[in-house]
Amino acid sequence: MHVVGGPLAQKIAAVVQPGSAKNLIDVGGASGTYTIAFLRAAPEMKATLFDRATVIPIARERLIETGLLDRVSLAAGNFYEDELPGGHDLALLSAIIHQNSPAENIELSARCFVPWFQGAGLLSAITSWSLIEPCPGRGRCSPSTCW
Repeated sequence: MHVVGGPLAQKIAAVVQPGSAKNLIDVGGASGTYTIAFLRAAPEMKATLFDRATVIPIARERLIETGLLDRVSLAAGNFYEDELPGGHDLALLSAIIHQNSPAENIELSARCFVPWFQGAGLLSAITSWSLIEPCPGRGRCSPSTCW
């Protein structure tokens, strides 16, 4: 994933310009490719990488190698079943949405909104897809994402 996703992650982080975001959650963050790109693009940002328990050691190793582990909380869970950690102002749904149906992505996006609207403010969810349509009350969205 890192070899293929690394350059794309850097491009997405550069386009999004997450400089004002303080806390990223990377849902299904795998080895941390996108987390790393966003943290490098926003030196003051912290992040939570949320993925299955079996993946967390791989992410920890990569984050140690890049010197970014001190800015990342690693949270184990299943994004289909478990509550997502709250307190973030930027949510990344990227490397996971291609495996879901549009209905599953809409449900997951809706679940992402809950923790932030309990007191944290702005939620932005982004993907590597470019299809954008109006989304009443939630900015702009495609069948895969809202931001």
